[in-house]
Amino acid sequence: MDGLNGLDTLRIREQGSDLEYGLGMFMQFNLKEYLFIRPEAIVHISNRGMDFNDLTSNMASEIKHQVFSFSVPIQIGYQIDGWSLQTGIVWRNHLRTEPKNDEQNFRYEYQGTHSTFLLGLGYQSKWLLVDLYYENAFGNANRKAVLNGKEFSNSSKSKYLSLRLGFILSGR
Repeated sequence: MDGLNGLDTLRIREQGSDLEYGLGMFMQFNLKEYLFIRPEAIVHISNRGMDFNDLTSNMASEIKHQVFSFSVPIQIGYQIDGWSLQTGIVWRNHLRTEPKNDEQNFRYEYQGTHSTFLLGLGYQSKWLLVDLYYENAFGNANRKAVLNGKEFSNSSKSKYLSLRLGFILSGR
């Protein structure tokens, strides 16, 4: 927010790392005994926070909100004796944001969609699947905060580390 003499009088800072929880479903198509394709669909929820510091009055406030998003990872993997190495792309879409406190003049938005590249390692037993993925966005994701009608933008390259547990409901 611009104050006297065009200087910024409001500083916005996102709080730490964001932890997401999700629920999803996957299907695995075995192309060969060792090669597979696995599309997934996941709905995520995360709690986020931002600090707002008014530099003219030394007033600080914190706004917490929940972010709901949807992702579609599509991986191709190589599997030997239950262990697998996977790579693929993930399409991510922001669904909505809900403030957790009664801040009527605040709105927080993410860029509608962005894509990431993933690389992962996994283990699959007869009924359990455990995967660890690293994701890195192809480009910057735009985030926008609107407070009292003033718009503030932040652009950054998203990175994710995901641990996924899956239960296999049908045979191979």
